[in-house]
Amino acid sequence: MEFVRGYNNAYFNFVTNQCKELGVPEELYLNWREQQKNDWDNFYIREIQGKVVFEEHGVHLPFYLQKYESGSLETGVIAFKLFPDKKSHLILWEYRRFDYPEGNLHAIEGKRKFLEVNELQRYIDEGYHWTERLSPPIGINFSLAEEGKFTSSYEELK
Repeated sequence: MEFVRGYNNAYFNFVTNQCKELGVPEELYLNWREQQKNDWDNFYIREIQGKVVFEEHGVHLPFYLQKYESGSLETGVIAFKLFPDKKSHLILWEYRRFDYPEGNLHAIEGKRKFLEVNELQRYIDEGYHWTERLSPPIGINFSLAEEGKFTSSYEELK
């Protein structure tokens, strides 16, 4: 259990430090950390099967920047994949446009691009807000972006 607790503490401290650097509101990450406190089974240890995986594959920040206006058929999300031993992290912007093909609400267009930390303030100024839960939820596709696929059609999003 100490082995697991050590990784949990390393993760919590790492995420907290990254939240401070990225400008995540303190109330958001402190509430999240309090919810996770001493709940070792709830932690992401299933994703982090040891230090090597943690360092090589990174971890997803449990917070996002999202822009969505009620009633809109569009949303944009910025997600973060963090690497503890690297100076740079992956920051991915994901966009979805929705419509009613075949009578059902569905994503019909997807776009994604990598961002730099210094671009985040522009998105915040444009109305993106920090959140722990996406509404509406959309898939975050780091793997597609890493493969160089920066657009998705309705058929691909089905």
